[in-house]
Amino acid sequence: MIGMLLVLLLLLCFTSFSTVNCVAQPTVRKLASASSITISKIETSEDAYSAAKLSIDVFFKENLPLLNDGSIFSKIQEPFRLKARETMIKTLFSRHLAELNARLGRPNCLILKAVDDESGKIVGFCEMFMSPCLVDAKCGVEECLVAGTELIEGAAVDSAAFDVNENYQDAKILGIATTKEMATEAANNILYYPKIANLAVSPDIRRQGLGSRLLEECLTTARQWKYPAVVLQVEQPNTRAKEFYLSQHFDLVNMDTTTKAWDVSQWELRLVPTPKYFMKKDLSGK
Repeated sequence: MIGMLLVLLLLLCFTSFSTVNCVAQPTVRKLASASSITISKIETSEDAYSAAKLSIDVFFKENLPLLNDGSIFSKIQEPFRLKARETMIKTLFSRHLAELNARLGRPNCLILKAVDDESGKIVGFCEMFMSPCLVDAKCGVEECLVAGTELIEGAAVDSAAFDVNENYQDAKILGIATTKEMATEAANNILYYPKIANLAVSPDIRRQGLGSRLLEECLTTARQWKYPAVVLQVEQPNTRAKEFYLSQHFDLVNMDTTTKAWDVSQWELRLVPTPKYFMKKDLSGK
């Protein structure tokens, strides 16, 4: 009897130990077919809300550093830092949603959603809008003048009616000239390209071709707009994104070391220096 009790006790201990040390693996739901995801334009504020949430989750909530390193000090700080991080995420979400709503229905603006036909949820998102690029007259190298998805504060650039030969104000707004003469000269070196931004796919259906489908929709639309190329920017630390775009035949034009990106890892939302690759894909004849 005592021997049986000892055996039962050992089995119970082993089971408890195994349960504690097992880590639940995320469930990756394989798509039955490509047709189970439908890609279409976002045309309502409701869809813009869901798309903005997905985008912020992918770019800011994934892979955040742990707040608790096991020390007493970090344990005390953890609830306060969680609250601060939540506030920062909400701020970025509000900004992004306002941007999307401002672009709804505008000419030469494309906002795409990928919807899971089974659940009805938005599982993919991408946008494309017009962005100014400065061409260096000496070497022909182009540089994207707008970081991220936001126009410089105070800029009122109407890309649908942009004319580099007449609207010298755009050059002045973008900070590359301070006088009318300088701005007029700079404006002649500004080209507008469709810029792809914020391509995001829900983690549970990645590596199944959805990102490529969203990208191809953007390229098809850019061709319909009769533009010879599309551009995009990738933050230097995001090597996975850079390799993806290289695999999609984008060229790495240069790196802008003056750009910044939002950071939510500290107590306050801040813009920190973040070099970004400027990439371009030629659409002529393709």
